Amino acid sequence: MDRGRLAHLLGMLGSDHDGEVVNAGRLAVRMLKQAGITWQQLLAPTVNGHNESVVIDAARALLAENDQLKDEVEDLRDQLRRARQRSLQTPNSWSKPHSTADKIEQALSWVAVLSDWEREFTVSIAGHWRLTEKQQARLDAIILKIERIARARGIAA
Repeated sequence: MDRGRLAHLLGMLGSDHDGEVVNAGRLAVRMLKQAGITWQQLLAPTVNGHNESVVIDAARALLAENDQLKDEVEDLRDQLRRARQRSLQTPNSWSKPHSTADKIEQALSWVAVLSDWEREFTVSIAGHWRLTEKQQARLDAIILKIERIARARGIAA
């Protein structure tokens, strides 16, 4: 809405000519209707050209959303903490695996002692029926590492 034009029309309401006053009033009302606002909305206090109540409502909505996001972040942090604690747990016993599937299963249960690469490798081969010679050699090296750690902890012969 052209506020300058509306201000001009409202200024004409002080005219000495009744016809000008009536026409100015009618045009001002028509401008409001076309803009889809009421006189109350037009005259409500504004902040930077925006209706103050709209600004306040928007700020309240943003604060509520911000509080909700903070709660979600805290919940995700708690979940991450619990997941890290679970991933740092290792089995209380160790036995020598015989099949490839047993080796992969054992490596997955000992992920806390594996490097990032070893973890990713183990997860990537999980469920494979056959491994290449190179993959089998890498898996055997991981199992040897786990066996050494289990011996050091006194849970392997």
